[in-house]
Amino acid sequence: MNLFLLMLLSLGFLETVSGTGEFLSPTARSIGLANSAWGISDSVTGYIENPSLLSLREGISAYLDGDFGYHSETHSRWVFDRFDNTIGEEAVYSAATSYLNTGTFSISYGMENMGVGFSTSRRADYGYRYERTDRTDVYTVVSRTIRRIRGGIRDFSLSLGYRPLEWLSFGISGSYFHGARWDTLIVDSVYKDSLYEDYSGGKFNGMGVNIGLYVTPTRYIDLGVTYSPKASLKGDIETNYPELLSFVFSFRPPSKWPTEAFLSFSYRNWHLESINPKRTLSVGFLHYTFSGTEFRFGASLENDSKRGKYWYPGYSLGVGHHIGDFRVDIGFEMKPKDYRYRIDDGTERIEETITHFKLGVGYTF
Repeated sequence: MNLFLLMLLSLGFLETVSGTGEFLSPTARSIGLANSAWGISDSVTGYIENPSLLSLREGISAYLDGDFGYHSETHSRWVFDRFDNTIGEEAVYSAATSYLNTGTFSISYGMENMGVGFSTSRRADYGYRYERTDRTDVYTVVSRTIRRIRGGIRDFSLSLGYRPLEWLSFGISGSYFHGARWDTLIVDSVYKDSLYEDYSGGKFNGMGVNIGLYVTPTRYIDLGVTYSPKASLKGDIETNYPELLSFVFSFRPPSKWPTEAFLSFSYRNWHLESINPKRTLSVGFLHYTFSGTEFRFGASLENDSKRGKYWYPGYSLGVGHHIGDFRVDIGFEMKPKDYRYRIDDGTERIEETITHFKLGVGYTF
């Protein structure tokens, strides 16, 4: 197996390895609804995604959350007998990683028809670890491959929202992005008695903007639109924060038991060579109870930004509870991936599971 293909074997978490990183939901409520309510129906933290929501709530509100992530990855190959008959699959690599992410902090102040807010969120995570030893059929070590990636992107945003009409609000956010990416690749080819090492990375930063619109044409329907142009991030290395366009629709049917349904579509484009635009379709359902508890369910379907034609699902659950001016939000999401990658001596099946658990607390003064 040549050196180039050995490097390509560290292809689990394709979006992380390719440079786009894994994008994180900014709030626990967003995760619980599979991001189907992206910046709509929740003015306490929703303005982080859609700044126009700042005009809907009066007073001071603060929010803080943290994120626990768990990633698992398994590579397997078909096993054949001496007559080339398939007898099953054999795992040739398996690993799992868990970590804690500092999440989102926000504080906002709303007046009668306008509001202002500050927030900081970890928007993307580059973390990845791959350590693999390849052996022959008689367990002789052929090579060892190590791939480690560290870093992420955090934003610091100042937002303004204004409501000129009872049914119409718009807003704008200015963001400063700061991040870093450090990549280590070591390939020790024992069979060929060669060693390859590569260390790269650095810090970067840049500015971005987010524009939001929020419309309530009837008491049962809400519409939200946000747009963020591509942000160029420069420094020791250069990359882009993607262009983002999202549309969100919510419907509250007249019912004795208050329920809300969400449907959203988002489009992300990094404008980078070999990185495909990501399209995400999400649905979510929220049920309110008279005790102040919200139950949330969501599902999504999105394409991989590296393998553009490969689509994978996401599943979400969440719960929120209000106690006076205090609120607690819990969100859980899981995204399984299952695809195959061809190398010179066969095809490997790669199974990934990306899981996040987010806990957030908020208070309105």
